[in-house]
Amino acid sequence: MNAGKMLKYLDDQKLAIEALIVQLDEIQVAFNAQFDRFKAQHDAMLDRLTDQLVGWLDDLDPALRAGVEQRLPEERRRIDERRQKVREDYLPRRQQATDALLNQAQAELAELRALNPRLDAREEELKREKAKLEDQLEGLNDDIRRKSRGFGVLRHFVSITRDDRERQRIIGKLELINNSLLQVRREWEDKRQKIRANQAKLQEQWQVESIAVARLQSELDQLDDSHRCEDLALRRAIHHVVDVLKEPVSSSDPKLEAG
Repeated sequence: MNAGKMLKYLDDQKLAIEALIVQLDEIQVAFNAQFDRFKAQHDAMLDRLTDQLVGWLDDLDPALRAGVEQRLPEERRRIDERRQKVREDYLPRRQQATDALLNQAQAELAELRALNPRLDAREEELKREKAKLEDQLEGLNDDIRRKSRGFGVLRHFVSITRDDRERQRIIGKLELINNSLLQVRREWEDKRQKIRANQAKLQEQWQVESIAVARLQSELDQLDDSHRCEDLALRRAIHHVVDVLKEPVSSSDPKLEAG
């Protein structure tokens, strides 16, 4: 086989492999969709059966009832372990995260409040200096205009030149002051915008953590209720035993038996 035929063969194989990959992807997507539907139906049926069997515990098949009773201690242990985790780990950690976010938000606002008077004082200082220089500049302009009338420009040439140099110096200082004022205002606006954006982000995170805290607290309240915990352990035990059944179980209720 020459080089040309070899390259064509390799190209054909590459296209065939790419087509197979696309086909396998499509099969995988279809399989996942079917499995999701099956899982949803399976879980819904299992939940319904669990609710039914809770009220039929004394009438259950002896082997099924024995399986439930054998599973109960494990479910009680898991519930107790979950209660301990929620109380000692999950809830405190979420509460600490909530407090940390609140403290950070308050610290940023305090920083902004502290920055405001400092920048205000700096701005007022620059404004006073600017007004003083503008008065000086206006006085120099008046002197130059007065000395430049008629032949005064010849008599006061040296004085006019000196005043003009001072005038240029003041104009330069005014330009620097204007730039400084712009920087002060820009610093305030940049800081304000940055903190405002971060406050919105912190608030969103705080809300997420607060919801988590509320849910964990509600769960802990339920786990601290012994009657609810026993009912939950029973339901979980029934759920587990029914889920692993390999053969049908007889029942005095035809619908329950069919399920």
